[in-house]
Amino acid sequence: MATKIVLQDLDGNNYADWRIWMKNYLLANDLWDVIEANEKLEEDEAELKAWTRKNAAALHAIHVSSTEVDAYVQFHPLREAVEKWDLNSVKTFLQLHPDTLRRKVSGFGETALHLATKAGNIKIVEFLVELMSVEEFQAGD
Repeated sequence: MATKIVLQDLDGNNYADWRIWMKNYLLANDLWDVIEANEKLEEDEAELKAWTRKNAAALHAIHVSSTEVDAYVQFHPLREAVEKWDLNSVKTFLQLHPDTLRRKVSGFGETALHLATKAGNIKIVEFLVELMSVEEFQAGD
């Protein structure tokens, strides 16, 4: 039987706990430094190869510990439309996937409304709010 990397896979509702478990796993396996890397890698081929191997191991751990990978791929067009301020594409996506309005569409548990607000796109924010019921809007995150 395969051993799980973390207690529970990331499912969109448990990010606060999952990130602690994942960080501990990455620290214990000497992989955390690729997550926090903020300095330029030297041109040394051996160093770059070692970093690439550690980066792949860290990404693999994250992917196999997340049930949200499919969701990430599924919601990419919506996230991209919000980032590009493309209201027509947002409308089209939500017509095809109306349940998406309430779903967490990013790896950080954000909804389309969160993303539009962060992007500062008032037109998309207004459109999304108009689609929400009073109860949904008052429920917050």
